[in-house]
Amino acid sequence: TEEKKPKDLIDAYNYLVKNKLLNKSTYLWFVGAGPESESLKNYVSTLGLQDDIVFWGKVFDGVGSYFEASDMVVVPGLGGLVINHAMIFGKPVVSRVADGTELDLVENEITGYLLEDNDIQTLALAIKKTLLPENLILMSEAARNKVDSFWNIKTMISRVEECIQYKG
Repeated sequence: TEEKKPKDLIDAYNYLVKNKLLNKSTYLWFVGAGPESESLKNYVSTLGLQDDIVFWGKVFDGVGSYFEASDMVVVPGLGGLVINHAMIFGKPVVSRVADGTELDLVENEITGYLLEDNDIQTLALAIKKTLLPENLILMSEAARNKVDSFWNIKTMISRVEECIQYKG
């Protein structure tokens, strides 16, 4: 959907490509589908990036394999649950303000980057920094550790208990 701002991610990728800031084997994947999928595909074609940007469509079974095959995950708009999933697979996340999940999980320069504006160049450069080999290794490990220690069943039970005690 438009609230997820997929066009911004395409524009950020385009910025990186046009300024020769990406390795030639770096591709952008969209997993999922929305009402503007066709217009996004057309936009990608007008930019000449149809060989570099892949639209996988809706994926229900085996979505984990897409996380496993990726280097990182970008959340340019709403859609916070994907952050949890990415970090379960040890993937750093570049996110703008989403649904609040990012505030708990994304730590700047540790598990990824949390961006406070909607600037395309800021998004692009955060992606570039995350893809630096030394950052990718450290952030991947930190992302996995963060979700292991923070987003687990023990933590969830504790939070529910806190809510119950607060109400009572």
